[in-house]
Amino acid sequence: MGIELILAALGAGAAAASKDVASQAVKDAYTAFKGLLQRHFAESPESQAAQTALDQYAAKPDIWKAPLEDALTTTGAATDPAILGAARDLQELSEREFAGASATGDNARAVNTQSGSVAMDNATIVEPTFGGNISGSTITIAGRDATGGNPPERPERS
Repeated sequence: MGIELILAALGAGAAAASKDVASQAVKDAYTAFKGLLQRHFAESPESQAAQTALDQYAAKPDIWKAPLEDALTTTGAATDPAILGAARDLQELSEREFAGASATGDNARAVNTQSGSVAMDNATIVEPTFGGNISGSTITIAGRDATGGNPPERPERS
């Protein structure tokens, strides 16, 4: 459970830190969390390998997941109460900020902003929500009417 929590927090933090839509609080929490892991790794005989895995994980999580999991286990980070607490805090902060938005696809990131959900990195928004009076609006997603009504009428061409 500790490894999954740490990886989820790193993923959420990296996604937030790489985009302009995240608040400074999320970015700061991510930076502090990575710093905590770096300090923990520095005290370990495997510090070089652990640090490399941590640094590379944000850029290529599929490739560096196993080495980072190993580093978290061998250094004891996966069971360290301070690290797990910081991971939970970062995860909760990210979830609160980005609540209501989800995306699918490779490297998908979805953000729920004041102006609505935004999908990034060629992602598809899953179960989008709309607020306010959208009647008479033409909102389409993947060529389908997203308002739940009939497709908009198109004028016939002569």
